[in-house]
Amino acid sequence: MLGLYRTNLVAFNSMGYQMWQVDQDPANMAFLDAAPVGSIYQKSGQPVDNDFVFLTAVGYRSIGVAGANSNLQAGSFGKNVDPLVKASIKALAVGDEPRALFYPGTGQYWGIFSNQAYVLTMNGAAADMSWSRYLFPSSVDYSTVNGGVLYLRSGNLVWQLSDDALYDDIVDVNTHVAFTGNITWPFLDFGTLGVDKDLEGIDLVCTGSATINIGYDQTNFASVTPSYVIAGDTLPGGGMIPFPMTAPSFQFSLTFAAGQAWEWEALNVYVTPTGKT
Repeated sequence: MLGLYRTNLVAFNSMGYQMWQVDQDPANMAFLDAAPVGSIYQKSGQPVDNDFVFLTAVGYRSIGVAGANSNLQAGSFGKNVDPLVKASIKALAVGDEPRALFYPGTGQYWGIFSNQAYVLTMNGAAADMSWSRYLFPSSVDYSTVNGGVLYLRSGNLVWQLSDDALYDDIVDVNTHVAFTGNITWPFLDFGTLGVDKDLEGIDLVCTGSATINIGYDQTNFASVTPSYVIAGDTLPGGGMIPFPMTAPSFQFSLTFAAGQAWEWEALNVYVTPTGKT
């Protein structure tokens, strides 16, 4: 794999990469650095802001983090989606190749596997980065940015990504593909591991209608509460939504209904320890 890191050329093989200063004058070319951080996925690398993001055997990494520490386990970059990405790598069919794009309009790096994309959104500092997974009706074969707008090609279809489109494959009001949005947190301990806590309730700051359920058993992800419908922002005049339950940790999952422009901002959780183990 070849790519650009800032103004330098980076050349990867399966065992590592070399970084070269390049110039029209060969006398100004120079070998700058090397690290045992490799990649065999030729179309997965993209310059992202002041960094370079690429796919490895263990997930998505960046030169700014993994390269500086000379190993793929350094830092937290990409760790949030590592299990999903590893599963996608194992599921690759013969001839399939992960690809990537960078969309400046949203500050997003897209790592594409067939009909799904792992999307890193850059909102400022490293602490403001977030990963999402987009699922499409069919495989994404090609992509380009034209006039500041992102276009994707899938077979004979060309998709234009738009903030105004609340459905996929829109033909008319009766012909489209609905999609929902989901945010799921990992299990949160809210203090000492293994100690029961009393959940009193939640406040949710969001735009749009959503359903929420809460997982309470890390050994069985199917152990969740019934879904509760929330019409939108619960803070103004609504107060805390009671959700009384006791468990060592909790997993919150929000699913936003299709056909709406939704946004999540905050989830406030009221929890007290019980002192029981």
